[in-house]
Amino acid sequence: MSYLTKSRFKLGLECPTKLFYTKKKKIYADSKIGDTFLEALAEGGYQVGELAKYLVSEDPYKEDITVETLDYTDSLNQTNHKINAGPNCVIAEPAFTYKNLFIRVDLFEKIGNTINIYEVKSKSWDHGYKRDQVNDVMITTPKRGKDKGKKTLNGSWYYYLYDLAFQKYVVEKSFPDCKVNAYLVLADKNKTTTVSGLNELFRINRKSDGTKEIKIKGNVTKDELGNIPLCKLPMNDVCDFIYRTNIDIDLEINNKSFESVIFELARIYENDERHWSAINKGCFSCQYKEKAFPNGLKSGFHECFKHQLNFTNNDFNRSMINELWGGKSGAKSLVQEAMDEKMFFINDLESSSYAKEHDKAGLSPGNRRAIQIQKIKEKDDSFYIDKEGLQELFETLEKPFHFIDFETSAVAIPFHKNRTPYEGIAFQYSYHILNEDGSVEHKNQFLSTDNSFPNYRFLESLMNDLDGKKGTIFRYHNHENSFLNTIYQQLLEEQDIHVPNKEKLLAFVERIAKPNDNLSGMWKKGDYCMVDLYELVLSYYYPPHAKGSNTIKAILPAVINDSEFIRNKYSKAIYGTSEIPSLNFENHPWINAESDNNPYKSLDPVFEEFSLELDDELKSKGINIDSISDGGAAMMAYAFLQFSDIGPQEKQSIEKALLRYCELDTMAMVMIMEAFLDWAK
Repeated sequence: MSYLTKSRFKLGLECPTKLFYTKKKKIYADSKIGDTFLEALAEGGYQVGELAKYLVSEDPYKEDITVETLDYTDSLNQTNHKINAGPNCVIAEPAFTYKNLFIRVDLFEKIGNTINIYEVKSKSWDHGYKRDQVNDVMITTPKRGKDKGKKTLNGSWYYYLYDLAFQKYVVEKSFPDCKVNAYLVLADKNKTTTVSGLNELFRINRKSDGTKEIKIKGNVTKDELGNIPLCKLPMNDVCDFIYRTNIDIDLEINNKSFESVIFELARIYENDERHWSAINKGCFSCQYKEKAFPNGLKSGFHECFKHQLNFTNNDFNRSMINELWGGKSGAKSLVQEAMDEKMFFINDLESSSYAKEHDKAGLSPGNRRAIQIQKIKEKDDSFYIDKEGLQELFETLEKPFHFIDFETSAVAIPFHKNRTPYEGIAFQYSYHILNEDGSVEHKNQFLSTDNSFPNYRFLESLMNDLDGKKGTIFRYHNHENSFLNTIYQQLLEEQDIHVPNKEKLLAFVERIAKPNDNLSGMWKKGDYCMVDLYELVLSYYYPPHAKGSNTIKAILPAVINDSEFIRNKYSKAIYGTSEIPSLNFENHPWINAESDNNPYKSLDPVFEEFSLELDDELKSKGINIDSISDGGAAMMAYAFLQFSDIGPQEKQSIEKALLRYCELDTMAMVMIMEAFLDWAK
């Protein structure tokens, strides 16, 4: 039987058409294959799952509570065996079925005729625990949009809640004489750990078949874990709300109650039907997209657009509406608004609809969109640069120019004592300088991969590099500023670690960062405050080559495409020489045909057992492990070092890749700035 499982139910909720493409990996491209392991590794999701077992068992491994097999029949048999062993039982990952529905429950607890099921997620919780407090978060009344004034599920919890409701439904049908209670188990940001090294207790290996294996270090008992930073939230009321509320889903059925929808989705999947869903902006992030189209595997994304919108193969070579830059447009989606008006190509738009009067220096967001539209309509591949604006800008910026980039992590289960779930860890930075005479140097770097808390050493090293230096510090986007605020807050609240130069570190943050909302009023923005290079790109430079993206991974190749100066300079093997000193490269040409003139493609491979394609759109959620060439991959690599048992050679290889990647990020900023300086002449 082809069961509708939890994961397939979620797919069907996202888009019923996906049920036709799933589980056909030899026929249809699927970019999500393998992502689950990597996402869970990056966030510490597997550790949360293992740690949660101690909420229902004093020693889950000695008591053998887990159903390990992945086989449907075997898992059902093992589950029944454990349940029939006595009136009470605790089981991890038991299997249940009802008609053509099949589920695996994270944690199952039966006490007489009362059953508690627990869905464990690595998502964080920082609210109250009482039923009404939980309900107020999960069930909201929007003040705008299509659901204005109606009670509806909180969008950020939507799929978690339907997942749990699906499980509760199947368990209730399997045990009609029992009372079934549903709970979410989450990482509790209101709790701190009381022991260090929880990550050392649960080590992750990935088997050759792609499944994970958790290795326990020794006989770990509940007492050894200290305060478990997880919480159990009651969800019966939320499940009842789901059961009595129709689902907003694109299905051709009159009754869209929960029960009707799940069995319609189960029918579609079992019969291998393709139910064509309406096209919307979410389709552009569909995992069933063949990047090599029309070659390679079949592409569900392309088949949907062809069927629903009568696209031809050539249409996919045009600039589609998802390329429209939507930054700084507030809560509304410019892409969805256009699609609602049946406009699927940027050519369909009018630039005059976006251009607006602007009395500040540089481009307004609307004018930037107008330029993008106009250049596409006119088939103009030339870049836009505000030469006069840059000239005026550079008159206000003190030289030399300093460039910094941070790599950070935030995992569900803290590595260190007295820390909360998802508390930030700054484990790496790179620092380049562009001197007044035009010379470039990779000045310093920091990388901590041991099991100590690195943040204050990180900040002290950065202070030693930058404090008291003249010039202007540049970051790219908000991350560096946000994380300096995080460390500032940690210093204020620190009670466990003695920080002898605490006041100096706080003063340093106040000099180079601006306070965020949490620290508003703590200090005023200073003269030495970092300048956001990302904002300068938005204001003074528009490259068609970047296709509407403004990430540094998109802007650097665009600058290389647009700047003859940069191409001439960095196609030579001068990086990592006395001309441009580097801490990690020797005689390295950043620009060459082998890497498609993209320095990020020149990085050495790492984690060769994985082969996921780079997808910058997914950022930290879509992680490329073929090479460490986006921030999410750096976070994943750090987590891999913390969670996995590896040899010194592999550890050294990962550290080398991390250093080279972070160095490239600040070098990318240098190249962008050098191009700006050249264009401003």
